[in-house]
Parts: sequence; structure tokens; C-alpha cells
Amino acid sequence: MIWSEYKMDMVFANRLKEVRERSGMKRKEVAEKLGITMQAYTCYEYGRREPRLSNLIKLSKIFDIPVDVLCSPYPVDMTIDSCSDFINSIDGCGIERMTDNPNNYLVTIPYSPEYSLDLVMPREDVISMCQSVNGSKTAFVRAFKNRYLMCAAKYATTNKVLYW
Repeated sequence: MIWSEYKMDMVFANRLKEVRERSGMKRKEVAEKLGITMQAYTCYEYGRREPRLSNLIKLSKIFDIPVDVLCSPYPVDMTIDSCSDFINSIDGCGIERMTDNPNNYLVTIPYSPEYSLDLVMPREDVISMCQSVNGSKTAFVRAFKNRYLMCAAKYATTNKVLYW
């Protein structure tokens, strides 16, 4: 194994351990949910083994975080509350949980003094978008506008867009 591969394995291993510890789960619990031995799971956390794609997806569901956040080398606070705090700290931006589907959030950013852009997004996409901008408010607004524009063509008659 070359050094860069080892380093990348350790990025995932360290993130996995961090996420598991934040969740309060024991290694044995996670291994049982994955349907593997505790020894096999421990190899994931020590960077000696990489999970199959199916287990990577299971891990993201177990910890309720997007796969890209689980694999990201950047430090991430992976809660919707921290994303909400970040979004609400940007002038004119806001986020609120949808009452009809509690997994969806209405994110709003200012477009002009009289007009705002609204985008309904699943929780994991809000977290992923916040994670991808690495704390930059300008990058968040830019990423939001790009995502909004990708969806807007389908809903040209309204400023409320569903992201799917």
C-alpha cells in the first residue's frame, strides 16, 4: 500500500470512529447492525479494511448521515441543528422544518430586496450542502443558487422549488 492510500484509508477510519463515538454506539452494536463481526468492524476503524459499498450505505443509514459526509476528509459538524444555525447566521437566509414531511426543510435565501428564493430539501442534502461549503457563507449562497437554478426549470411558475 502506498502512503496516499494509507492516508485516505485513515481519513475514512478516523471519521467513522468519530461518527460512532458521537452517536454513543459501541463497536459491537454497529457491527451487529451491519451483520459483520466486531473484529471486521474494528478493521474499518483502524484503516486495515474498507467496507463494501453496501456496508458503506448501511453505515450512513445507521448514523443518519450522507455517505459523502461519512467519507469526507473535512471536519464536519453533522447535525441539522448546526446547519440551521449556520444558515440562519447568513443575512436574509433561513431554514424551517416542513410540517408535512419532517425530513424536509424549506431553505430561503435573499435574491433581491423584494424577492427570496425558497428550496425544499431533504435533511441529508441540507447537511451535505453545508458540509461542502466548509463554513463559507458566500460559497453557501452560491451553492444554493446553483442548486435552485438546476431545479427551477421544472417549476417556472413559482419561487418554491422541490429538490429531488
